[in-house]
Amino acid sequence: MIDRGMFKRSTFHQIMIGVLVTGTALIAVVGWQTLDTRIEKFHILGELSAREQLKVTDTLRELNLGGILSADLQRVQAHLEQMGWARDISIRRVWPDTLEVAMLKENPVANWGHNQFVAASGNLLELPDEYPGLPRFEVAVSSPQEAMKVFRLVSHLAAESNLRVTSLNQDNQGGWNIAFHNDLEIFLGTERLSERMQRFNRVYGQLKDSEVPAAYMDLRYNNGVAVQHVVEKPLEPVLVAKQELQSIVGLQ
Repeated sequence: MIDRGMFKRSTFHQIMIGVLVTGTALIAVVGWQTLDTRIEKFHILGELSAREQLKVTDTLRELNLGGILSADLQRVQAHLEQMGWARDISIRRVWPDTLEVAMLKENPVANWGHNQFVAASGNLLELPDEYPGLPRFEVAVSSPQEAMKVFRLVSHLAAESNLRVTSLNQDNQGGWNIAFHNDLEIFLGTERLSERMQRFNRVYGQLKDSEVPAAYMDLRYNNGVAVQHVVEKPLEPVLVAKQELQSIVGLQ
């Protein structure tokens, strides 16, 4: 025979447990919604310029971030990485309404064309700031990574003559034309660049104290260097390559 009293007590306990579970879940949901406040602020850390910090903030505002607890931080990081110059990004929540973003950036080494930069890694960067003091690359054939290899080689060897590269240009045939801070330009051609730069250093050492300094040198000769000296109206490099140069410096 069923004990109706016991049955009623058991049913009451089950109902109470259900109420408690439901109540706890409801409190948890309400509590989550209360704590998951809308993200209103961004704290940007790192050695970034004011315009770069503004760019990061604008990029973050492109996202529907949701609340401080529900925001998908991996998605936020992936979105920032699409800028192309941010690296080592870390993001943390700062309750009640702030995302803190720390990052490093790839620094530009040279201007690439007219609206991009190239980093030491060879990556192309699109930065909000301008860097007018950087060397300029105008490259017709090679990749940014290949251009950086040439730039490092030439810069390293030119430093022996206390020269600094201000532009690195490559024509459609792959020939490299280099300009230095003293307005001297040299044409290295397409091959044996290290050998030709070493020959340049030897010749430049003989000519740098000349009363009439050199304006342009063509180093494509096997055992010599063609030199265009400064004149009242210096010839453009492209014309120098087509005309008879004023002197030939022979090397033994």
